[in-house]
Amino acid sequence: MKTFKWLKCSFPISVEELSEKIRMEKYTDENGSGFLITRLRHDSISGKHIQKKVTSISVTNPFGDENEVEFVIYDTTIFTISFNESW
Repeated sequence: MKTFKWLKCSFPISVEELSEKIRMEKYTDENGSGFLITRLRHDSISGKHIQKKVTSISVTNPFGDENEVEFVIYDTTIFTISFNESW
């Protein structure tokens, strides 16, 4: 399912400062969440926020044997932050 939301606000920070803060929170498997910058321009930042969720469920086969199945879900939020006033 795709959902789009628009928000207009002011940031007391430059594109360079914000991109550096986002880079400091880079996604790694160890912490399970973080950001990935996909495009950086002089007036906008595009990227993703990724959050890893590990879930397990119990599955019973037709013979009554029960197995624990573990799987990983990645929640991804794609974003663009524009510093262009006319956007």
